[in-house]
Amino acid sequence: GGEEVLPALRAWVHTDVELQRRLDAIAPIGDVGCITPVVEAFVGKKNKADARAWILRHRQHAIAGALTLLVVDGTSIGLRDGAARVLRFLDGLGARDAIVAIARRHDAELVARTETLLDEDPLRLPGAKLPTIPAWALPTGKSSTLPTLVGVDGSHRSNDDAVGLLQRLAVSNVDELHPALRAATRTTTAASLAAFAQALFDAWLVNGADPKHVWCMLGVGVFGDDASVRTLGGLVKNWPGESAAARAQQGLDVLVIHGGDVALLQVSLIAEKSKFSALKRAAAERIAAIAERRGLTPDELADRLVPTFGLDDVDGCLLDFGPRRFTVTLDERLAPRVRDEAGTLLKDLPKPAKSDDAALAKAAKARLSGLKKDVKSVADLLLRRVERAMLESRAFSVDVFQSCFVHHPVSFHLARRLVWEARDADDRSLGRFRIAEDRTLADEHDNAWTLPPGARVVVVHPLTLDETSLSAWSGLFGDYELLQPFPQLGRGVHRVADDERSQTTLTRFSGRTLNAPKLVFGLEARGWRREEAGDGGSFQSHDRRLGGVCATVEYDGSVGMGFIEESELLTIDTVTFTTTRLLVVDGGREIPNGTTLALADVPPALFSEVIDNLKALLS
Repeated sequence: GGEEVLPALRAWVHTDVELQRRLDAIAPIGDVGCITPVVEAFVGKKNKADARAWILRHRQHAIAGALTLLVVDGTSIGLRDGAARVLRFLDGLGARDAIVAIARRHDAELVARTETLLDEDPLRLPGAKLPTIPAWALPTGKSSTLPTLVGVDGSHRSNDDAVGLLQRLAVSNVDELHPALRAATRTTTAASLAAFAQALFDAWLVNGADPKHVWCMLGVGVFGDDASVRTLGGLVKNWPGESAAARAQQGLDVLVIHGGDVALLQVSLIAEKSKFSALKRAAAERIAAIAERRGLTPDELADRLVPTFGLDDVDGCLLDFGPRRFTVTLDERLAPRVRDEAGTLLKDLPKPAKSDDAALAKAAKARLSGLKKDVKSVADLLLRRVERAMLESRAFSVDVFQSCFVHHPVSFHLARRLVWEARDADDRSLGRFRIAEDRTLADEHDNAWTLPPGARVVVVHPLTLDETSLSAWSGLFGDYELLQPFPQLGRGVHRVADDERSQTTLTRFSGRTLNAPKLVFGLEARGWRREEAGDGGSFQSHDRRLGGVCATVEYDGSVGMGFIEESELLTIDTVTFTTTRLLVVDGGREIPNGTTLALADVPPALFSEVIDNLKALLS
């Protein structure tokens, strides 16, 4: 087992083997004895990202290992200083309680020593050099736009206090925040710190965004409010196209340092939607790391990050004209819609009448306009994620289902237009239901239904419905005029034919020809991804990944990554299905990663989806 090789591994990581090889070997292994190469890498530059990833993935082991280096006799000064930097990094991410708790297991003296270390101001140490703050960032500058900092007691902070804060920001980076920054959040109002950070960031941008002063952006990560991180997220999204790819990567780190739901939502949106592959990949890596630390998948993390946009408050749903009031609701695609006081659905807010309050009407129109923009930013991703959950049979616990769908003011409007199923621990059905408008549950006969405690909830795939159930649910949704956010009850259903079950290649469509744009763009509109360009910048296949399996459709004729000729023809060759992780199929049989599947072992929803996609393109 793993415990038998740990002693050898601990010895090996202290050898002179190349540092990157050692880091690769210990990446999945949380062990205190692996801390030395991690610290060595963390204080350098070349391997710092891998060291950071290990620390975040194995936080408890990193803390224990760093504390051990502080107390063990014979530890070099360099390693001891590096261990202190690891602890400061984690302290900056809010891990102070965990650090103190682990130190307490040793003794009270280590607790005191550790807290002193973490609270120590490096700028007050003998020989410390104060950073130079550019004139445009000083509160005393002629063109300064920095607002006054306000203490929690209502007192105004002095310019000297502001300069001290700027100096401590200037010696910080995303890996090591000066302890005074977190301390400032306890003594200074959040609103004044957010305004200060935003003004500093704006001044940095106006004055050329010199990389030497990227710490000005870090202030948004430490002190910024939701509005600040939304602004930063929008900038990060566009920077690679403005020859500022490195700045965009730094902006991602700043959003992660902030760590709030709105900040992480920005990273998630970039991971899903960015048109710049390097930025998209970097954002996805950060989201995956954050999700793993929370014991979640990226999709599960995204479920929890859907904003409420103020719609969880009664007043947030009202658009007030004074004498008249309107209500905001969301349709099946999560687009905001307006109803008047009689409940009539309107195309938009009406023009203010003379009797209306002009100021209130203007604010209401601005609120609706902002809401449309905000909801649009997440609606498409939310719809796709829930559709993917249906295709992968991803299950939600009762608590998550209630909080993320039934009682969520945005997701509810999607969830109530779908059929759901409760399953037990053995994946047996406990019943199907929908969410009524009053957030109660009802079965296919429209009778009240109660979700059993401990159940797992999935979005129903029509493959699991017999004709009677499908007809009943379709009739019920028709009676209530419930439009679905994506095809569920009306989705095409296709199964493996008996004579195909043992085959490893799907040949139903072999030899069928389409023009290149229709095949390429039609597949990509349905979630397929073209292969990486080969020699000459061309590609010959598309793939789609769902539930640990990759479907690949290959075609004769290569297509250039650039312009695709309308007259160019492609002939479908074969479709294959390959595992992308260990797959457990019916009966508990395990199929290793990288195996080309017999069609009988392909997840039924993925097989049906592939057939449906190709039939639609060929019809």
